[in-house]
Amino acid sequence: MSLTPAQLHEAQVRVAGIHAAPPLLDYVQGLLAFSRQSSLFRGGLSPRAGLALLRAARAWALLHRRGHVLPEDVQAVLPAVV
Repeated sequence: MSLTPAQLHEAQVRVAGIHAAPPLLDYVQGLLAFSRQSSLFRGGLSPRAGLALLRAARAWALLHRRGHVLPEDVQAVLPAVV
């Protein structure tokens, strides 16, 4: 499937409109903090990685026809982001 530039832009706008509740943002922040304190991650995840994780989780939620992000969405996309 190929997208026109207009369709891609529309998808980006829709992804940006997916709601991420404050507790979900705290969850993502906690993951970032854990990555910085854990020996499992070299150097930890950056703030930009956190933003990418949130964008990917929003896109995942949209693909699953939800208007909000769940922790399970973050977990599903985390391996692709790190």
